[in-house]
Amino acid sequence: PKMQLSQKFTRFENRSWPEDLVNRNKLGVISPELKAFLCNMPSLNTEHVSGPEYCYEDGFRKVEPYFATYRSVAQSNVWPGVDKPLINFLGDRFSSSPRGLLELEVECG
Repeated sequence: PKMQLSQKFTRFENRSWPEDLVNRNKLGVISPELKAFLCNMPSLNTEHVSGPEYCYEDGFRKVEPYFATYRSVAQSNVWPGVDKPLINFLGDRFSSSPRGLLELEVECG
């Protein structure tokens, strides 16, 4: 027989965990330090989610300086591997970025 699916009820009862297991396994409980950190974090605004600002000078659109970062780890058992020059590794790993841009960013540090 097939099990009837219901959108209103779960198939399993919610289990009430003993208090000592909740504390020991950290089931839904965060430390006071983490709670204080999360409460004091600033809320997101348009500055956090929008890109750099543009300004116009002499008919040209200019972009404010901003930091572009690439984050990756080179490992021998994970593609693209470790036996290649840095620029080739970055080119393979971040193939959506133009090769010239990657070369320029490697030169600039």
